[in-house]
Amino acid sequence: VEYEVGGEPMALRWIGSGEVLNGFFMSFLRRDILFAGEALWFVILFTITRMRSIWVAALCMVGVVLSFADACFWMIVVCGISYFDPLNVLLLFILLGLGADGIFIVFDTWEQSREALSY
Repeated sequence: VEYEVGGEPMALRWIGSGEVLNGFFMSFLRRDILFAGEALWFVILFTITRMRSIWVAALCMVGVVLSFADACFWMIVVCGISYFDPLNVLLLFILLGLGADGIFIVFDTWEQSREALSY
């Protein structure tokens, strides 16, 4: 909104304006994506040390990342929801946690079955 004060033009921006809020959300979004990347690298390194295989860890992380793409596909194409809220980035953390948990459960079950079959 523009006003004139003492013959000088003055622009007034409300804190609740979409431009300011969008700037705040974008700064938070950038930071959250950085945290998601750091979390992904931590899980990759932990998976490599736990499973002792770079190949298995890389394939597991590809599966986790592709599940995010799959979720976006279902949300946008199948359900017809075109609005992508910045809070949807939290889905990355949830998928990373659930995917890594599933990976470790399958790996531990495989190790236990190998020990059980060795008798």
